Amino acid sequence: TASDDCSIRIWGLKQSKPFQRAMKGHTKPVSSVKVHGSKPLWVSGSWDGTIRLWEGLDRNCKLVTVINTRMKAVRDVAIANTMIQTVAAASVDGRVRLFDVVARQTL
Repeated sequence: TASDDCSIRIWGLKQSKPFQRAMKGHTKPVSSVKVHGSKPLWVSGSWDGTIRLWEGLDRNCKLVTVINTRMKAVRDVAIANTMIQTVAAASVDGRVRLFDVVARQTL
């Protein structure tokens, strides 16, 4: 889940509680979190203008990369279910940009 306290939590469906401590790194509220369809990857977007790629869906989750989108704030994110790790980020001003998370650049 995304949170106003700048953190993210992964919840266990059966336990109804977080798998681990809150994942921190964003400096403003987190607006969106999406999980990759077939890999243990997920992406978060924040009002701080960054998107972050995380690996792992359990207690061993870790931050992989941070991308400065150069957007004022990221409203929503989406992650592609392809071999090329592409993330889409939607800004509060209505723009959508695609990012290559390996190269950490705009497509």
